[in-house]
Parts: sequence; C-alpha cells; structure tokens
Amino acid sequence: MTEKEAEIIEIDSFNCSDCGLRFGIDKNVCLLWQQSHKKFLCPNGHTLCWEGDTLQQKELKTLRAEVISLKEKLATALADIEIGKGKIIELTSELEIYGINPKV
Repeated sequence: MTEKEAEIIEIDSFNCSDCGLRFGIDKNVCLLWQQSHKKFLCPNGHTLCWEGDTLQQKELKTLRAEVISLKEKLATALADIEIGKGKIIELTSELEIYGINPKV
C-alpha cells in the first residue's frame, strides 16, 4: 500500500436543497468553499453555495466587537479615575484650609 493509498480522507455529507440528493465532499474542500462562499454543484447539477459567515468568522466578529466594547469600558473607567483623583485633590485642599491633615 502506498502512502497516498493510506491517506484517510474525511468526507462531509450534504443534502441538495433543490433535489434532496445526499452527497459527500472532502472536508478540506468544504472548508475552503465555506470560507470563500464558492459556488459548487450537486451531482444532479444544481448550483449550491454557502451564504453567511462560517462559525470561525462569526466568532471572530463577536470577539472583535467584545474587544471594542472592553476598550470603551476601560477608557470610561480611566476617565472616572482621573475625575476621582481631581476630587480627592480638591477635598484634600479644602481639609487643609480647615486645618485638618488628611492621611491619604
């Protein structure tokens, strides 16, 4: 048995949305077609393609949105900290005016 013959090929199976025929496509080819939204034909000649994002593309979009949200929250928190520092300085100055020595 040659090395090529010993190679295991994984097949994903599909049903044609037009005729209902069940057929298989190499898993690696499937992945490429899903990512590129490439059109292909069922064995009976019906044109098929994957529309929409793959699971990985959906996850990437979700993660990017989450990163943007977290960056915005961080910027807000840092701004709040700066406001808080300013208030501490104001209150410390006010306490010093009244002769109170705050321990900060």
